Amino acid sequence: MIGRLFSFQNNKRLPDKSDIISVYSIIAFMIYSWTFITFFFKLSSWVYYLTIGEIANIFTYAMVTDLFESLVLLFGLVLSCLLLPPTFLKDDFRIRGTWIVISFFGTLMVYLIPIFGIRNRGINPMFWLVAAIALTAILTIIFSRISFTRRFADFITDRMTVFLFIFTPLSVISFFILVIRIMF
Repeated sequence: MIGRLFSFQNNKRLPDKSDIISVYSIIAFMIYSWTFITFFFKLSSWVYYLTIGEIANIFTYAMVTDLFESLVLLFGLVLSCLLLPPTFLKDDFRIRGTWIVISFFGTLMVYLIPIFGIRNRGINPMFWLVAAIALTAILTIIFSRISFTRRFADFITDRMTVFLFIFTPLSVISFFILVIRIMF
């Protein structure tokens, strides 16, 4: 029963594999880019009190965490395709999934960037999360109907897929290094 539910060939509730990979590339690009920005921002201070091995361990843990984060978020989107009516997300998964990911992560990144200082202004994180979800819903509905933004989402998903050839092997190698390190 469960195997038939998640079967790509026979299931009319799941999007195409190519659409799932395209949306996953957007998720991975945003998560890994945020990690690289944070890592290189902190690297200049880590050099003074951490060894190269400790910095490599931090990087390994970050890559494995990013892999699991991105897969969990992709699973959440695919699960929402199963639970929601097909006209809401499944029929236009590539476009709507792209705008969901970009607007939600973009809103959360604005909250986390220290330059804006939003966290320091006393704004409740739960309020920001609810605002991010509401803004994501509004932007997804609007941007999935405008032809220019639909073309832009198609364009960007085509270009981001190449990053999977970098991020996925890097994460898998990091995962094996982490497993070997834990075992020995």
